[in-house]
Amino acid sequence: MAPFYLEVPELHSILFVNEEVKDRAVFHLVNVENGQEIRVDGKKSSFGHHIGSTRKPGDNFTDYVKKADSNQLILGTRYLGGRKEIHLNLRSKEVDRIEDEFFDRIGQTNRHDIYIHGEQVR
Repeated sequence: MAPFYLEVPELHSILFVNEEVKDRAVFHLVNVENGQEIRVDGKKSSFGHHIGSTRKPGDNFTDYVKKADSNQLILGTRYLGGRKEIHLNLRSKEVDRIEDEFFDRIGQTNRHDIYIHGEQVR
């Protein structure tokens, strides 16, 4: 059985996600060396349903870490018909930005939504 967490080696951590309420993700970044946890309330974000997938990161039906440093964690999700990028601010413990990109039948972007601190800006 695949693990239900994502490794974040740059931060000596693992990331797991749970939903306290439907479609309201809570992100838990736990340092495996010292046990310290950073908890980020994802508000209305949805993420983690494809953690543990055996597919290559970026393929359909995958959740993965795109970038990690001491200030931020950028997560990606790829699903049939689109992709999502979630920017977690590790200092403020908030979701800074979410980008949703939707594709048409031939894989071209037909909609690109951007949310900053929960407010849609595009």
